[in-house]
Amino acid sequence: MVEAGLPALPVWYGLTPGSAIGATLPYRAVSYWALQLVGWAAWLGMTLRNEQSEASAPPGESSG
Repeated sequence: MVEAGLPALPVWYGLTPGSAIGATLPYRAVSYWALQLVGWAAWLGMTLRNEQSEASAPPGESSG
């Protein structure tokens, strides 16, 4: 419902449908997909750091 409403509201206020969709797609790319990339990068960084600390720990000790 929200996805259909994002371009519909600017059209309601007089923007052409093409311009409304053209404004909505970059907004969704940043507000959802860019944050997904940040989240995946953070997860990957934490996973690699954890694996590295476990590999360098002396035998018999656990870091977590």
